[in-house]
Amino acid sequence: MPKTSPLTAERRFAAITRLLFTLPLFAVLSLSGVAHSQDPAPQPALKVSLTGESAEAAKDRAEAMRRDRAAAWHGDAEAQARLGVLYFAGWGGVQQDDAEAFKWFDLAARQNHARAQAYLGILYAQGRGVERNPVVAQVWFNLAVTQGDRLGQLVGPKNAAELSVGEIAQAALRAREWREAYNASQADAVRPASGE
Repeated sequence: MPKTSPLTAERRFAAITRLLFTLPLFAVLSLSGVAHSQDPAPQPALKVSLTGESAEAAKDRAEAMRRDRAAAWHGDAEAQARLGVLYFAGWGGVQQDDAEAFKWFDLAARQNHARAQAYLGILYAQGRGVERNPVVAQVWFNLAVTQGDRLGQLVGPKNAAELSVGEIAQAALRAREWREAYNASQADAVRPASGE
């Protein structure tokens, strides 16, 4: 029986991460209309480029990207998270760019977008687009998990395995403080100013 070398924890983490972003990314592309046409009518034969993408599909993808960019710049957390996923993976005609993925995930995560929080945790855990910091990664995983995010639930424990008990406690405390500050800011946003 041949001996196989065990995967290092970092390689297992990277493999799981690659696997986990594929399904959410397909869902993002499907929902935005990039993966298929919303029109059930038969489509005429389309010219296909050297990349295998039809001119019509490229036009649709470009339009979806334009809409997402506009919405993201106007603070739409869902659009910011979609852009983050595209830059994270280098899909949808977008060049893979960890710094750009970090920017969009950070903006969405700070608006309490659970999936963006999980991806931000991955970026911190792997040092992609930001200095590697497993404690900060765990803060973001904890925040995502409290909202039921499946990616955070799957990847967070792998990151926590690298941390000491003290670091895990620190990450939990920082996540709780972030959540309290976020909730207070939301309460202030809906509370009428005095005298109204």
